[in-house]
Amino acid sequence: MIPAESVSQTKRFGYDAVAPDSRRPAIPSVLRSEDWELDPLRRRKAVAGSRDILRNFSLAKWAVNRHLDYVSRFTFKSSAGDLELDPKFAALLTPDESQRLNNQIEEIIWQWGQPGNFEVTGRFSLAKFLRMAEAARVVDGDIGILKLADGRVQAVEGDRIRDEYGIPKDNGIVHGVRINDWQEPLAYRIFRRTPQGQFVFEREVPAENMILHGYFETFDQVRGISPVLSAVNSFRDIYEGFDAALIKAKLSQMMGIKYTNNGAFELSAEQKAELTARRKQVLRDKSILMFDLLEGEDAEIMESSQPSNQFQDYMRLMIQVSIKALDLPYSMFDETKGTFYGNKAGLTMYIESCDSKRQDNIHLLNQLTRFRLAYEIMEGRLRLPGGMTVNDIYFTWMPNGLPWWDAEKESKGLFSSILYGFSSPEEVCSKLGKNFEETTRQTVRNFKFMRDEYAKAGIPWAMPSLGMPQTGGEFQTIEQNERKENESF
Repeated sequence: MIPAESVSQTKRFGYDAVAPDSRRPAIPSVLRSEDWELDPLRRRKAVAGSRDILRNFSLAKWAVNRHLDYVSRFTFKSSAGDLELDPKFAALLTPDESQRLNNQIEEIIWQWGQPGNFEVTGRFSLAKFLRMAEAARVVDGDIGILKLADGRVQAVEGDRIRDEYGIPKDNGIVHGVRINDWQEPLAYRIFRRTPQGQFVFEREVPAENMILHGYFETFDQVRGISPVLSAVNSFRDIYEGFDAALIKAKLSQMMGIKYTNNGAFELSAEQKAELTARRKQVLRDKSILMFDLLEGEDAEIMESSQPSNQFQDYMRLMIQVSIKALDLPYSMFDETKGTFYGNKAGLTMYIESCDSKRQDNIHLLNQLTRFRLAYEIMEGRLRLPGGMTVNDIYFTWMPNGLPWWDAEKESKGLFSSILYGFSSPEEVCSKLGKNFEETTRQTVRNFKFMRDEYAKAGIPWAMPSLGMPQTGGEFQTIEQNERKENESF
């Protein structure tokens, strides 16, 4: 036996996280890839569980929808022939030719993104398809996007990329993905569903023809794993807790009429008839619950405040923990909680957490865009200048921005950051989900229209100068604002 002093000394200078402890379950020491932590059967159960809770619980559905609102909306802008991005275009394109090429590319992508042109079923636009693809990888872990020869795409839901049951695990196929020794995908095995919920092998497609879009957390992963999986049990507990609380609340609101027969006296035939008639009259009122008790039986209805405050507090905590699986702040669920600045800070941190998820979707959009542009070039509808390839076409998918909370204060702050060199108009427009060049052109068109209309009406009109807008529509510079503030002080 080891002396107690030695045990305490060992624990004191070791890692408590791995020390034996009778108060906690033993820590598993087997380290496996995430793909084998979710073997085919467990993976199927995980996908089914995630889909089930989204079908039936509005909170889980809401959490996924809020996630989609922030990470799956983008705007396309072409920058082909941009001399700042690549000076070699100066010898290939004039500014007017570059602008015409950009307009043509943007028109091609817009037309391609319409329902009927983008994906094989003809039902979904590019924007809707991307939202559904993001939802699929959130719930299922990943989704396959198959590039077709006619320039369209086909969605292959994650559970259709799979193994046949009984295939050994050392045959180079992991969950339907054929890989090499470096775990590089070589091909994907696609199955189709039967009405009975079974799967039948359909085909195997080369990896270069499919994009596997998923959530990956470790380098050894071949298939994606849903971020919602860590919260499925919590969502289910909340769902069941709400049902149980509703049942208790209904019971506490019921009013019971109780007839107790203790056998102390006998009723005559007339009294029994009268009692029966009285019972039938009571039962006509559907809001009254009546118990017909046997001799010696009794019943009580307990009434209390349901659901209790403790239950409500616990449910709030469970909701906060559950929606953290998607990094959502609690203020999104309950806007009445917290202060304005606290809610704004929560939103700011959430937007930061969306960056990596947005980048995944931008990477997907970039691959699909180059695929479509290459198809348009092969079909002869898009012609590039000699020496220019599809890889020389610069474009941007920009995340959609957020509306201003306080337009006056935020616009002044952004103006100051531009004026003092901390930011640029292009960077500010990008954060707002707008393209700087197109916004500038639109502003110029608006001012020209205003000038012409004022001239037609015989009203003097002056172009506003750059500066901080003041009350009454007067534009002042920063220095003038500061001087006025000092004078008033």
